[in-house]
Amino acid sequence: MKAKESMTKEEFEESVVLKWKTTQSNGELVYLKSQGTDNRIRYEDVEEYCSQVIKTRSEEFSLQIEALIKGFNLIVPLYIGKILSWQEFEERIRGPNEISAEVLQSITTYPGCSSSNEGVKRFWRVFKAFSNEEKSRFLKFVWGRDRLPIKSKLKAEFKLDMYHNSSAANDAKLPTSATCYFRLYIPNYTTDEICRSQLLLAINSCGEIDND
Repeated sequence: MKAKESMTKEEFEESVVLKWKTTQSNGELVYLKSQGTDNRIRYEDVEEYCSQVIKTRSEEFSLQIEALIKGFNLIVPLYIGKILSWQEFEERIRGPNEISAEVLQSITTYPGCSSSNEGVKRFWRVFKAFSNEEKSRFLKFVWGRDRLPIKSKLKAEFKLDMYHNSSAANDAKLPTSATCYFRLYIPNYTTDEICRSQLLLAINSCGEIDND
């Protein structure tokens, strides 16, 4: 279409050679008409040709898409799509895009210490100051997934396991995690800055849980 719009009829027919066929994703040649497929496309046929190509390519995976829809319907009834927007649907499946520190804090337990521990308070100050992307990476580091489920479906328990003593020796150590248990092992760092730096180093350096 762009070539046609920028050319006269004579220029088009001199320089553009198109026939009533196109190539699918698998390299298979498909004819767009039952007859006259080897006829050269004329200037006035370009719009019809483009429409036929778009129709053919858009229907290329119709059988696979139909099978996908049938399978999806076995798990989630399709009528849900008439009730929820795609954003609401995504949130119910993957969880909210925005990660709430308050929600995570509400499901946290503290093996061997308490929420009043100064190191625990420091961790939450640092975590709440993270960007949403950093919070997402943190979740992946401690849990293997990058979002929290919607609150009504959140049954997991986050365990924050902290070394008791705050010391310069701890400042050199990195936090570790057990993703199967949604558990973080973190030293009791001496400052918020060190806590933030070591947490970011750990969550940005870890690999994917599914990379094996």
